Amino acid sequence: MNIGKLKTVWDRVGREDPLWAILGDPLKKGGKWDLDGFFETGIVAVDRVMDHLGSLGVKTGNGKALDFGCGVGRLTRSLLRYFDQVYGVDLAPSMIDLAVKYNGHLPGCRFYANAEDNLGAFGDGTFDFIYSSITLQHIAPRYAENYIREFLRLLVPGGGLVFQIPSEPSGPLEKVKLFLRGVLPVSALRGCLLSGRDGGAAIEMHGIKRDKVVKIVEGEGGRVVDIQEDQSAGSRWISLVYYVVKG
Repeated sequence: MNIGKLKTVWDRVGREDPLWAILGDPLKKGGKWDLDGFFETGIVAVDRVMDHLGSLGVKTGNGKALDFGCGVGRLTRSLLRYFDQVYGVDLAPSMIDLAVKYNGHLPGCRFYANAEDNLGAFGDGTFDFIYSSITLQHIAPRYAENYIREFLRLLVPGGGLVFQIPSEPSGPLEKVKLFLRGVLPVSALRGCLLSGRDGGAAIEMHGIKRDKVVKIVEGEGGRVVDIQEDQSAGSRWISLVYYVVKG
């Protein structure tokens, strides 16, 4: 799925059931997320990441942070507890509209719709910290790899980067799907590769092998200081969180 089609998919789910599209708890489907409870999950997630960065000796300062794949601003507003300004970027205009609605009262938060395969709207060394969770897994690897390179470009020297992306499928069915991606045309794969949510827009899942991710990071001047496994991609994928320092 190219960036244009991906924008269409996420713009649609952003209009239909945005909170559940971001955090797919089966008990919250159909607009059942409590807004305060939803945003509380962002506080927990960000605190965990920042505590772990501190334990690794990574200090990011109080400058600017980027939340890539911000959705409605769940993590963006939580990062504001650590940084002076936080920029949320998402390709879905419907998500950005909600992010402004829910967080517009917070002067340190800024939100931008970006449907490009790069982050060219921002200059080199703009951010002290970049965070991306449950986003790259829905983007085709050729785009995700470029975004990772862009993250390193946007960081100041010594800046911190934390991003999550699956490494590979954990189950036999997903491994077969991954193999078929490489040998069959997309038109022949749509039925088995795409999972519809409530019969609506289809959401893809992708991964990039751990060794390749590390190679990309190091090739752009980054240093991986830790890699942790998490459950962000569900039980069918091995999901990894990369903790990176530039320089």
